[in-house]
Amino acid sequence: MYIQDLINEFEVRFFEFMKYEKSFEIFSSPFTMDVSTVDDSLQIEIIDLQCNKDLKNLFLQSKNKIKFYGKYLLKKYPMLRKHMAQVIAILW
Repeated sequence: MYIQDLINEFEVRFFEFMKYEKSFEIFSSPFTMDVSTVDDSLQIEIIDLQCNKDLKNLFLQSKNKIKFYGKYLLKKYPMLRKHMAQVIAILW
């Protein structure tokens, strides 16, 4: 009974996070995710990002993803940068 209560409590507390699952995936794995599963407004920018080998290398070497997004997603990726800012706001 106690374990089921814990499971129920986790489901309640983390329900909000479940609805942001795709957003978190974009944040953590933008270079490897399936673009067809992303909102149309982000698809072109993610495809362009995935084709940029320099940014991919910087992303893989970056220990702080928040700094990566702030520094390298400049004006070229306005929708993606806005999306990442929203994810960061959720995480903080």
